[in-house]
Amino acid sequence: MFKKQFLLTSKDIAAFNDFIKIKIGSYFLYYHKDLPFSNSKHNDKEAYLLGSLYSWETPTLSDAEILDSIIPSNSIEEFLNGTSNFYGEFVILYKNKDDVIVFNDACAQREIYYDTSFEAFGTQPKIIAKVKPIQPNTDKEAIKYYESEYFKKNCVFVGDSTHLINVKHLLANHYINLTTKEVKRFFPILKKQELPLDDVAKKAALILKGYVKAISLRHNIIMPVTGGYDSRLLFLASLELTRPCHYFVSKHSHMTNDHNDITIPKKLTALFNKKFQVVEEIDTPKQDFKKEYIDSIDFPRYVTISNIAKPTNVLLNANISEVSSCLLGFHTNVNAVNLAALTSQAPYKFRIEQYDTWLQKTNEDTKGLDYHILDLFYWEEFESNWVAKLKTEANAININVMSPFNSRYLLTLLLSVKRSKRGVFGNKLYDRIIYYLSENNKNVINLPINPDLPTKTYRFMSKIGVLEIYQAYKLKKKSKKMIKNLK
Repeated sequence: MFKKQFLLTSKDIAAFNDFIKIKIGSYFLYYHKDLPFSNSKHNDKEAYLLGSLYSWETPTLSDAEILDSIIPSNSIEEFLNGTSNFYGEFVILYKNKDDVIVFNDACAQREIYYDTSFEAFGTQPKIIAKVKPIQPNTDKEAIKYYESEYFKKNCVFVGDSTHLINVKHLLANHYINLTTKEVKRFFPILKKQELPLDDVAKKAALILKGYVKAISLRHNIIMPVTGGYDSRLLFLASLELTRPCHYFVSKHSHMTNDHNDITIPKKLTALFNKKFQVVEEIDTPKQDFKKEYIDSIDFPRYVTISNIAKPTNVLLNANISEVSSCLLGFHTNVNAVNLAALTSQAPYKFRIEQYDTWLQKTNEDTKGLDYHILDLFYWEEFESNWVAKLKTEANAININVMSPFNSRYLLTLLLSVKRSKRGVFGNKLYDRIIYYLSENNKNVINLPINPDLPTKTYRFMSKIGVLEIYQAYKLKKKSKKMIKNLK
């Protein structure tokens, strides 16, 4: 139970089955034996890593070597910044003479939940309940939301809230100070740089190749390749690997053999004489999930990971690259209702209240730093809640899913390009990264990206300059409808 999870608490309890227990100051850390663990000490500083780190500059570095290289930092801020250059899904506990903090990776893929008394921290609310009494949320709007068909279908939290009044969820770009008992934003704190597209593309290509190589030195990789941008970048970044990489696409029940996600990657992989497998995917029946999975996850969704994903390999996907792709559009001066309408048409006051809290605090914390609020919203809402839950559920069934875009250094670099050049319907930045990764291979460059009719239409609208007007009209209409239908 609680596979690859952790619990940090001030209570000294008997360790769970398959868990390892260590004492850190006045806290006790319990972590599952299959969760990678490293630690490092330097003078009055200690760092404990749950998960892994990968270096794009020196792919051969181990977790311990990376941790040793950043622990001599002179401050919490310097240590946090030191971790940003690396890819990984992790939780780190850092202790110096004055403070103890806990934080996670760039997009909070290794989840952290915490009780509001700051006495227990863990991968899921359920594991926190082992040491702290949990209190159901009594707010009427929260109850209405958590009892809704929308939540029962999606099972994903909103903002930093949960279904419990005394358990919160740590969002990306924040850390918890256990000494002062507060949650603090640590990114962004510097004004965003605007960099030339070509310089960014060239550097991003090197970083992606470095991260993929670092992962390949520790794991056997399987990689889904589709007709889209993101997986194409990862595929091209993997071409120089010395160890074999298994390329495939999942054929779901709605897909025919001439689906773009089958025909295009077949052509792409053939250009480099790479084997490519079309995997007929069959959803796992709910009753086939083990009790340990159900008992380990809050609101389990019974997700089916690819049939060829095994505990002995790593499924490398391109999740998180969406942070830089302006998927929510080019809107400005958005309010909480707009954010709710952009994420879903579920008309619940609770969602709007949570987004309003996030919006006000984020606008205050990042004022004058030039980061677009929709970029930060996608980063902290979608990645911390929607995508992170998939990782946690995959870990619960002993499947390793990794996303090399999950690097604050890489995401910051991508966001340094003007939004107009990295929109999802005509991503000039990604086009240029493909140029460098393929070494200007015309056959690769001429392969279409998601050439379905709706995407073609939106690309044409973007090209003639009417897409933003259309998106603004649609958002206004959806927001009005949401207010009208509020439950």
